[in-house]
Amino acid sequence: PQQLPHLAPTYAAVSALMVAGTQEAYKVVDRAAMYGFLMRMKSPQGGFKMHDEGETDMRGCYCAIATASMLHILTDELLLGVPE
Repeated sequence: PQQLPHLAPTYAAVSALMVAGTQEAYKVVDRAAMYGFLMRMKSPQGGFKMHDEGETDMRGCYCAIATASMLHILTDELLLGVPE
């Protein structure tokens, strides 16, 4: 209750589901909602905030990109402005 959506536990939860390795675990994530959350965390400069009104740093980039990659929702739009 009253917890902010945050990229670090999002990454951890998705990682745990991937480790479970079942189709049921893989299908439990609402990919459209997750993509919307990741786009909401994207800063205009190209990085990612850890949470609403939070700091933008490398942790946010890693958590967002790794999460999107694991869920097969990584797009050019998500990567726009992220340094290589």
